[in-house]
Amino acid sequence: MTGGSRGPICGPSHSLLRLSVFAFFTSDLVGFVSAGEGLMLRRGRLGHPSEEQTKISPEVPVLPVVEGGDGVESVSTDVGSDAESVSTSVSTNSCSLMSNPGAEVFGSAALYVMEDPEPRIEGPGNATFDPLIRTVFLAGQEKDDNHHSWRNMDGMWGIYLDGPDTGDGSSTRVRFRVRLENHLKEPTMVHWHGLTPPQNEDGVPMITAPELLPSAIQFYDFEVTQRGLNWMHSHFKYQLTSGLWAPLIIQHPKNYLKELGVDQDVLFLVNDRFLRAECNFDWLLYPEICNGTRIDDLWEHFSFTANGHLATNPVEVTVQPESRIRLRALHSGAMALYNVTWTDSLGEGEVVAVDSADLQRGTFVSSFPIANAQRLDLLLDIPSDAVGGGWYHVCADRITGYFFEGTTDAERVCIILKTPNGTRGAMPAVRYEGHRPPWIDLDLDKKLHALYPLSERPVTRKLQTRLTGEFTGTWGPQFQLDDRQVFVHPAKGWKNLNMTSPLYGKVVMGNIPCTAKCAQNDTHNFNGGERCLAAWDDIPLEECPNFVPHTMPVQPNPYPLLMCYGDRVELKFVNADDGTGRVGADSHPMHLHGTHFQVVEINGERLENGPMRDTVYIPIGYNVTVAFDATHAGEWLLHCHIDFHLLNGMATSLRYTSDPEYCRSGMERFDPEGELERLEEPDILPKRGEIFRGSLREGDEL
Repeated sequence: MTGGSRGPICGPSHSLLRLSVFAFFTSDLVGFVSAGEGLMLRRGRLGHPSEEQTKISPEVPVLPVVEGGDGVESVSTDVGSDAESVSTSVSTNSCSLMSNPGAEVFGSAALYVMEDPEPRIEGPGNATFDPLIRTVFLAGQEKDDNHHSWRNMDGMWGIYLDGPDTGDGSSTRVRFRVRLENHLKEPTMVHWHGLTPPQNEDGVPMITAPELLPSAIQFYDFEVTQRGLNWMHSHFKYQLTSGLWAPLIIQHPKNYLKELGVDQDVLFLVNDRFLRAECNFDWLLYPEICNGTRIDDLWEHFSFTANGHLATNPVEVTVQPESRIRLRALHSGAMALYNVTWTDSLGEGEVVAVDSADLQRGTFVSSFPIANAQRLDLLLDIPSDAVGGGWYHVCADRITGYFFEGTTDAERVCIILKTPNGTRGAMPAVRYEGHRPPWIDLDLDKKLHALYPLSERPVTRKLQTRLTGEFTGTWGPQFQLDDRQVFVHPAKGWKNLNMTSPLYGKVVMGNIPCTAKCAQNDTHNFNGGERCLAAWDDIPLEECPNFVPHTMPVQPNPYPLLMCYGDRVELKFVNADDGTGRVGADSHPMHLHGTHFQVVEINGERLENGPMRDTVYIPIGYNVTVAFDATHAGEWLLHCHIDFHLLNGMATSLRYTSDPEYCRSGMERFDPEGELERLEEPDILPKRGEIFRGSLREGDEL
């Protein structure tokens, strides 16, 4: 996808949305000059959102904004002489290499991911660690008209797209285009969380595509059907915990919003980040960053924000009295769990979507929990000023998923809803003054029912993964899937570089050093050895000085979960005690790339019509089964979305296989008479070196 040009798009004209997005990475924010009349770069930093406008360098290509609607015949975009030229035309007569039909243009934007040269985090923390802090943030280009896609939404910048109105409320395909350029001094990748692109555009380094090197360019082009609140974030090292994320909204059709009675959307984006994640549990692996300094794993070393603002300076959002808002909550943080509440006078709210998947109506709550990467849409009715006063709080309180005693006086972040003529009230407390129990249930998911569930089909493939591991104190959470660590590139570990050693070249993955022993609570590693990491058990202590921090080369996942095209898959997450003592040490939000799935079973109880999700929370003591159809070929990351768990190996992948014996075995198990037919595999094969993008449409060429 990098380098070279793309020809015109062929096929019949459809009412699609095309987003053209430029994303640039740079570590230098100084000296930008004008690149176009009316074009400004909007930026802000964590804890310091601002309206600062920084002019754009002439080297930054600028996209024109093209009016959408009927009569749009073509759009031509010149991105500069030193980059690929992109020309897009809607036509019913000409065809090209593209497998997507022509798209009606509704908006365009240019995105930039930058490193702040003077990062700082106000609030909790210790000035001693200020030199270690790193902030990578998204900024964007904006034009002064009604069609820009990079917007400030309730204090937080992100992408907002008004898709074509379908008239009947159904979800049409939306065209998504991104041009990504890396100006950082290190590689990067961006994952489109909640969207289901082709595998090679999913944004996971070295699993779906090569990492994006400094000064390199990547072009993304795919269609999605998901209308709702999604987000984009880095999957490279600790860039997410350094602030590299933003909301990505594809709006519902207007008649669906009318059906819900929505007058206004309000975003509630909760985030927590460590002062410098590399220097928490992994400080020995990053001597060039941490200089031998460890930042202790304490909550006061985290920064908590809502919509980019600290608890001491909450965002104020204006709402109208006697109106209905749709509160759109996203947890983009690295570690904590939250319980979301609101002022009592707002009454109960109605849950209408989770993880950008719409729900059947009728589920009302007075609060809700939310885990890492999850989203939830909630309808709230704003009363008249005479009844409610016109001043309301929406707050997220930190809770725990593993301390059974819960939390007391924990961190809190809020936004304020205010009416134009309401009475200004008290500011919310910066901590929740009281006790919150732990989140160790799935009561809410049991009440939710998908608006668009999976069709009725026999299960042809049953898979299972155990959520294993434990806390190790100094070395942090050591969690895996099935006691196997699988690392997303670039992974750090230890390598013997002493050429005179008989173990020269040996690699041990993970952050735990050779000499570490784990006798915490009189327990040892799962092999029964005293060494904290089982991989060290057979390494003599005298060899330990020969092992030094090392970035490991890319390796394919040796332990994928296999499925076949057309399978109806049921995947069971095991986090209840299975007699091994290796599961159930913590709760985990598990995210599967490349598909939405339906929650079909919780602790042996089959759900009649559970919610569709892309991230399911698995509490301690719970086994949860999800189902999906394997119709999106490739290899897809499955991982815990607590960043410290993922980066220490709590991941695997689901891989499609065409092995005839394995694929037939699933059908024989559930259809011994051979009466059922598997979904047909695509009849178009990719050219050598290409990754299959999906079935071509009539009139398209390969």
